[in-house]
Amino acid sequence: MGSNKEAAVTAVSLVLLVAITLVTYRPVYLADPNQPEWDYLWDDGGNFYQNKHLSPLSIDNIVWALKDGTIHSVYEPVSLVIKMILYAAIPRLFGITSIDAKMLRVINLSAHLVNVCIVFLVGKSLLVAANDYEFYEARVKGLIVLKEERLRALSRPSSSSTETEHSDVSAWLTDAKKALELLEIHQYIGVLGCWLGTALFAAHPLQAQLIGWASCMSYFFACTFALLSYWHYIRHRVQMRQWRRSKREVVGVDCKGIQRPKKGTG
Repeated sequence: MGSNKEAAVTAVSLVLLVAITLVTYRPVYLADPNQPEWDYLWDDGGNFYQNKHLSPLSIDNIVWALKDGTIHSVYEPVSLVIKMILYAAIPRLFGITSIDAKMLRVINLSAHLVNVCIVFLVGKSLLVAANDYEFYEARVKGLIVLKEERLRALSRPSSSSTETEHSDVSAWLTDAKKALELLEIHQYIGVLGCWLGTALFAAHPLQAQLIGWASCMSYFFACTFALLSYWHYIRHRVQMRQWRRSKREVVGVDCKGIQRPKKGTG
């Protein structure tokens, strides 16, 4: 799968996942006369409208979050600082006076959308890391180039090759090209599996509690950082494997001109 095609597949997959998520949780942002207004739940007061440290965004409030930021016996300084930033930025961006109960659910849904996209990218990165598609594709293509050169050499009138050798090389090329097609199909099947798993994560009924309960906002932030750390780890492992492979190739090139000493020589 080429880089342009891979980017297109990834973009389409993410757009579909975002669409599924928005359709599933449309009551969060669409007005429905048959649905009661969003309200705060039992612990939302301490987390939001009763918490005087969320606004304004100041050094004193940030110091409080880092030093004493405990809500309902839970110490969550990073989440509190993020909430302070949201409380300062969202009213300015949307032209509202304050963040109400519905807007808190919209923030939760937005955070869930971010996590949905990262889950798909993590799964896709894990798929690539486990199967090493790029390496095998490049290796097969390199061998195809060598065999095609060999086939052209066998086809020259001055060549002393036999018909059997010519047919063997042609058969090998046919099988190699089929292998490339199967490798690409395997990639598409893997991406489809990642997409289906992410779609289940996006629209699972258990997510309704996290999105509909404003105080669960911290869980989305925790999930985001956990996914990003896992994604970074996978990418690091892939880069280290490519680095080790390039070092082996350099060592192999450097050692080609070295001759083994004969037995009995010092």
